[in-house]
Amino acid sequence: MDENNNLQANQPAAKSASGFSITSLVLGIVSIVFLCIPVFPILTSIAGLILGIVGMSKNKLKKGMAIAGIIISAVALLIAIIYVILLAVGIASGFWQDIMDQIESSSY
Repeated sequence: MDENNNLQANQPAAKSASGFSITSLVLGIVSIVFLCIPVFPILTSIAGLILGIVGMSKNKLKKGMAIAGIIISAVALLIAIIYVILLAVGIASGFWQDIMDQIESSSY
């Protein structure tokens, strides 16, 4: 009977680690979907990276979802940072102002 108590006591830890991994994967996917919003994917992908690392360290046997969440979050973070840099360079160089001027001059 003591053996059953040990198995039951260990089960919630595996579920919470699996929860971290699933959350990491979901945040990575959400980051990819919302890449058009400048800051949001950076925040969600950082959270996805952290949760993926925590999920992988807590659950030694099942690392697949955690690794997938880490990879997707890292890719989303990289793309989001490049997007923000390009957006800042475009704003600083006056690129967007030129486009707005052309739109206003070609209005019907």
